[in-house]
Amino acid sequence: KITKKDDQKTSRTSFTTESRKRPRVDSQPEDLTMTASNDDIQRIHEVTNLSRNRIIEEWKKKDFKSLDDAVMSYFLEIAIGGSTVTEQDVAPILAGLSGNKGKTEEEQLKEAIAKSLDTNKEREVIDITGGDANMDQAIYNSLNDTSATNNAQINHYENPNYRKREPNVPVGIKNIGQTCYVNSMLQAYFNIPQLKKAVFSCNTDIQIPINADEPPPKDEFIIPASDSLALMKELQKLFALMEFSIQKYVDPTVLLRKIIGRDGKPLQIGDQGDVADFSDIFQKNIQRAFKVVAKEEYSNLIDTLFHGEAVQHSVAWEADGSKNESHKDTEFSTMILTVGDEPSDVYERIDDFLCDESEYTTDKGHKTMAKRSLWFKKLPSILLLQESRVYYDKNFGNVKRETPITFLKDIYLDRFRIENKEVTSQRRIEVQDFKKNLHETERELLSYTKYKGRQHGIQEALQSSIDFYESERCNLDPNARGAIVSALQKSLGEQLGIINQLDENSKKLRGMIAERYKDLDVKDKYALMAVWIHQGGAGSGHYWAHIRNPHSDVWHKYNDVRVNSVEEGSVMKDAIGSQDNATSAYFLMFVEASAVDQFSPEYQKEILESISPKLREEVDKDNKKFLEELEEWDKKRLNSGDKFEQFDVKYTKAMRENEADAKSLDSDLRIKNFGTYLHSCAPSELHRSFNVYSIFEDVYSKKLPEEIGMSTVNKVTELVGPETVQQATQLSLDTSVLNGFKEQFSSLRDTHRYFNAALNHLAEKKYADANQCVSLAWVNASKLENSEKLKEKITTIGRRVIEESFTYFWSVVTAVYDPKELFRLISSMCVVACIIFKGTSYFNDEFLEALEAVEGIANVSDGPEFNNIMELCKSSELSPTLPTNVDAPEPKTDAEWEFVAVNLANKWKEMYPTPTASLSTDAPTPMEE
Repeated sequence: KITKKDDQKTSRTSFTTESRKRPRVDSQPEDLTMTASNDDIQRIHEVTNLSRNRIIEEWKKKDFKSLDDAVMSYFLEIAIGGSTVTEQDVAPILAGLSGNKGKTEEEQLKEAIAKSLDTNKEREVIDITGGDANMDQAIYNSLNDTSATNNAQINHYENPNYRKREPNVPVGIKNIGQTCYVNSMLQAYFNIPQLKKAVFSCNTDIQIPINADEPPPKDEFIIPASDSLALMKELQKLFALMEFSIQKYVDPTVLLRKIIGRDGKPLQIGDQGDVADFSDIFQKNIQRAFKVVAKEEYSNLIDTLFHGEAVQHSVAWEADGSKNESHKDTEFSTMILTVGDEPSDVYERIDDFLCDESEYTTDKGHKTMAKRSLWFKKLPSILLLQESRVYYDKNFGNVKRETPITFLKDIYLDRFRIENKEVTSQRRIEVQDFKKNLHETERELLSYTKYKGRQHGIQEALQSSIDFYESERCNLDPNARGAIVSALQKSLGEQLGIINQLDENSKKLRGMIAERYKDLDVKDKYALMAVWIHQGGAGSGHYWAHIRNPHSDVWHKYNDVRVNSVEEGSVMKDAIGSQDNATSAYFLMFVEASAVDQFSPEYQKEILESISPKLREEVDKDNKKFLEELEEWDKKRLNSGDKFEQFDVKYTKAMRENEADAKSLDSDLRIKNFGTYLHSCAPSELHRSFNVYSIFEDVYSKKLPEEIGMSTVNKVTELVGPETVQQATQLSLDTSVLNGFKEQFSSLRDTHRYFNAALNHLAEKKYADANQCVSLAWVNASKLENSEKLKEKITTIGRRVIEESFTYFWSVVTAVYDPKELFRLISSMCVVACIIFKGTSYFNDEFLEALEAVEGIANVSDGPEFNNIMELCKSSELSPTLPTNVDAPEPKTDAEWEFVAVNLANKWKEMYPTPTASLSTDAPTPMEE
C-alpha cells in the first residue's frame, strides 16, 4: 500500500503502509449535552434525512424519553409535512432503529407504531392532493374507520410490499448498524463484471483438505481455507440475491461475519470504519478465497484488478556534491490523494502523490533531502483513488476539508508511466510557472468567492446589502439610500468583473497545462465507474455511492436500502465538495477503457449463465418465500373485515395481473378477462376506471355515487387518484363507453376459441369439425380492428386443413364409409374455401370432382343442400351458410380462457416452430392514438 502522510508543516511521502486520518463514520461528536446517544442521532438522520443540528434541537426541545418516541415524532413530522421521505422509504429501516435491548425487531416496531397511532387518532382531514405522505395518514385513519367491521386491525408497517423491488431498480443493502461504508463498497464490487463472474464461477461444493492452509505471504494475516470457503459461499448468495431478488434490499449480516480482520479474527464491522480500509481487508479475504475455490484463471484476479507495479526512483546528493540515485520495484493499489486548501484537479493530486521530498541518509552517512518519484510499470484494471480530506489542527483537532477536487469521466495515466519518465519530468518543469500562476489565481479567486473565509462570496454580500437598502426595513432618507445603493451596485459590477476575469484566467491556465500533456494521453485511458460520497465532519458522517455503468452511461445512487437513478450533474455536485452541507467525494473508482464492453448486456448475460443451478434454486426459494409472505399479507387484509382493505387488495392485484398478462409474449392473454383486454387496447385511464368501478361494486355491493360516507371515497381517491375516481363514477352511471370494447373483446375471444378448437380437431383428424371451426375463427377475426396478422395465421391453417381433408377424402371415398359424413366434410371444406379464399377455384376443380365422387356412391344429389354446395363450387359470388352447433366449447372462467390462449400458442409452435410463423399478434391500436 502506498500512502501519503498529511502534515500541515511539511509534505512528506512514505511508500510504506501508514495509518490514515479519515472521517469517522456513523457517529456524532461526544459533546452532546442530552440523553441521545451518538448512534441514536445518526440512525434518525439516515432515516429522515433531517440535519443533525435539527435532530439535536428537537430532541432538546421535546425531551424524548426513548428512541422510539423520537423516531416516530420525526417520521410523522415528515409524513405530515410533505417531505420527500415516504413511508415506503422508512418502513424497511424503521425496524432496526429502536434502542430497546432484549426485544425483537418486530416487538420494537409494533410498540413504536402503536404510539404513533395513539398520537394521531384525531387527525381526520386529509388533503387528497398531498401524494404519498398524506396517503400514509389516510391509511392510519382507515384503521379507525367505524364504517368497517374491523375484525382484525391491519398494521401497515408489517406490509411486505414496502420491501418489494421496483422494476429495473438495483437491489439495495440493509444497514445493520453503522455499515453504510461497507454497503457502498459492496455495491461497487458487485458492479465489477469480471469480479462478479469470477465469484459466480467458483465451485463451493468441495471439501477442504486438512492441510489446505498455507503460510500467508509476508505482511498478510492468516485466513484459514475453511473460512475462505464459507466466505465465498455467502458472497455468491449475496451477489445472486442482488441480481435476482424480488425484494428491494438484501441483508449482508451473514457475509460480514465471515470476513477475517488483520488480527486473524472475524472483522468488527461498524464504528470508525472507512471505505479504503475495509476495501483492503475485503480484497485480501477474496484473494484468499479465490486461491481456495476459484478456477485457475481467477486465482490471481484481485492482483489483476486492483494491484499495479511501479518503480520508485530516489535522488539525493552527497556532501561532496556527488549524485546518489537508486531504483526500487514496488507495488501499489489505492492511491491516497492529499486534499489541500486550494481547488485542484485529479491530475495534480496524482502528480503530488507520485512526487515527494523527504529526509534521507545516504550510504556515506550524509543526512540530506531526497527527491522521490514513482513511475508505473503495470497498471491495474481498476484504479482506486482516495481523497484524504482529514487533517489535524492543533486548535480544533481533526478537521475535514471540503476543498473542490475536479475530475473528468475519462482520465489518462500515460504521463505517469516509466517509459515516459524523461518526457514527463521535463513537462513538469515546463508547467511549473503555469501551476504557480494558477495557484495564485485560484487563491485570489477564493478570496472573492469565500470572502474572508466565510461560506458566501463578496458578490453575495454586496447583493444582500443592496437588497436591504432597497427594502422597507431600511429607515434611511430615500436620497441617502439611493446613493448607497448606487455605490454598492457599482462596486458589485466591478467585483463581478474581477471574479469573471480570474475565473477565465484559471480556465486558461488549466487548459495550457493540459495541452502540455495532450500528446501523451493516448493509451492508458480509464473511465469513471464509482464515486463514494461522505457527508459530515471528521468525527461523524454517512457514506453513499454513485455508481455508473460506463457502457450505457447510466448512474445510480446506492444509499443503503434506497437505490435510485440519478443525473450526472447531481453526482458531480455531490462530489466536487461543499462546505455548506459538508458533502464531498471521498473515494473514486475508474475502470480501464478496454474493459468497458464488459458492462454491456451481452456480457451481463454471459455472467448470469455462469451461475450454478443450485445457487439459482436458493434464490428462487428465497423469492418464493417472499411471494408467500405477500400472499399471506393479502389474505390477512381480505379477511380483516375492512372493506377498503379488501378493495385495495383486489384492485392492486387486478392492475398487476392485467399488466403482466398484457405483456405476455408467448400467449395472447388479452382474452383472459376484460380488464386485461382494456389494459392492452383502451386508454389507460379507462382501464383503471373500469377496475375501480367494477371492484368497488363487488366489495361494497353498491355504486360509487351511492357511497355516502366520504371517508371511503377519500381513501379510494388517495389510492387511485381523483381523475380515475371521477371517471369510475361516470362508468357506474353509464357503461355505454365500454360497449365497443366489449364487442371487440367478445370477437377476440370467439376467434381464439374457434381457432384453438380447429387446431385440436386437426390434430385428432376430425377434418369436418376442423373446417367448421376455421371458418368461424375467420369470421370473428374479420370483426376485429388490426387483425391482419391473426387472419394470416388462420389462412395458413385453413389451407392446411383443406389439403389434409382432401387427402383423407380420397383415401376413404372408395371404402365402405358413411356418404353423409363425406358430404359433411366436403360441405365444410367448401365453406372455408369460399370465406377465406373467395371461392373453390383456388383449389382448381378438385371440389367438383369430390362432389361427383360423393354423388356416385350415394343418392345425395336430390337434396337442396347438395345443390347449394354445387352452386358454391361453380361461383365465387355466393355467400355460404355458416355452420352451427360446432364442437368448440366456450370456457367459463378466466383460468379456462388462459388455457385456451396457452394451448393455442403451444399448438402453433409445434406446427410452425420457426420464428417467422409466430402466433403473436399486434394489439389493436389504443383509441387515444
